[in-house]
Amino acid sequence: MKYIKTGRYLSLLALVSAVGCHTPTGESQQVTAPPDSLHVRNRPHETLVYANDTISIYQIDSLSFFAEQDRENSKRDTIPYLTDIAQVKDMLAGRVVFGGWNAGTDQVDSLLAGEMIASIQVPGEKLTKPVSPTALYDASFSKYFPDEDILLLEGGHTSDLAIDLKSGNTDVGQVGNPDYVVQKQGLPFRLTGWFPGQECSSYFLQRRVGDRFVYYTSLPIHVEDKPFTWCTLTAIFWKSEKELYFRNTYFGNTDDERLGFFKLIIK
Repeated sequence: MKYIKTGRYLSLLALVSAVGCHTPTGESQQVTAPPDSLHVRNRPHETLVYANDTISIYQIDSLSFFAEQDRENSKRDTIPYLTDIAQVKDMLAGRVVFGGWNAGTDQVDSLLAGEMIASIQVPGEKLTKPVSPTALYDASFSKYFPDEDILLLEGGHTSDLAIDLKSGNTDVGQVGNPDYVVQKQGLPFRLTGWFPGQECSSYFLQRRVGDRFVYYTSLPIHVEDKPFTWCTLTAIFWKSEKELYFRNTYFGNTDDERLGFFKLIIK
């Protein structure tokens, strides 16, 4: 057996061995890439940050988000609305009674001129339904959405209040502000929300029942034991009927651990 003792040749043999050699079949062996290689980093990354019996929310990397956004290429449609109070009063005559605030009786008085809501006529009910003065005492007309049959009111600190005239529901946490709606034609779910008047908006999902959308489940504003606060969602789009993507922003901050890209899955 011939031994090669020259250091230069040993180095060359070591290099050839490290790069690879031919197997008996003549095929080259591949060197295994290290765990922190580019191939590993480019895999879609997602971390579960919230889950309940209706939804799961994952934080994902920006590459995955923008790749899905490019494939979706959908535009957000706005729901038409009216802001002319005189026109709205004419349209809703017999269904909504407007009035002004009576400080002596602590309620909306239909005998006083104003843009506040005194009562509504719910379809199928014989009597009008007084609107709770404790909830709407400082709320005045903002918009009417004819297609949704929803009255949007503005309360203190520019907070949203809403009335679903089809059902008589005055819980804005279930009715929502239609300006927040993100939907895709034909899908059974949609995202909507409202502004509580303090810092961040609130968001929830609605499910189609017949020709209407009704409350399904809420997105948490805060996640316990996690540094996540969903504040103002942007770049929202539906990938499928049960998969929603969004980006979280927080008062224009660019360096905040609550920022990021997220995927929501409906169970």
